[in-house]
Amino acid sequence: MVTKNISKDNDTISLKEYNELKSIVLDIKEMVSRLVNEAGKELLTPKEVCKILKIGRSTYQRYVDAGIFDQIQIGHNNSRVYVKRLEIERLIDEGRI
Repeated sequence: MVTKNISKDNDTISLKEYNELKSIVLDIKEMVSRLVNEAGKELLTPKEVCKILKIGRSTYQRYVDAGIFDQIQIGHNNSRVYVKRLEIERLIDEGRI
């Protein structure tokens, strides 16, 4: 089996090792990208709000009913509801929830 070596500044690795490292870096890049996208998401589903606040769905609904935060309805039939991430973060920062 013929192996190629990749060399830079007198450090040498085999092509196989290089490809393995490249694959690991690409996997890490994808995971970081996914985390950034989740953290940067502007609208949250009720399930995501419950997870962030560590509350159950009934507590979530009580918060909505009490006007602690508002839901945004998108669509008409079988509409989905969302909550603005900034609103949740503001309430947490203010110690209201």
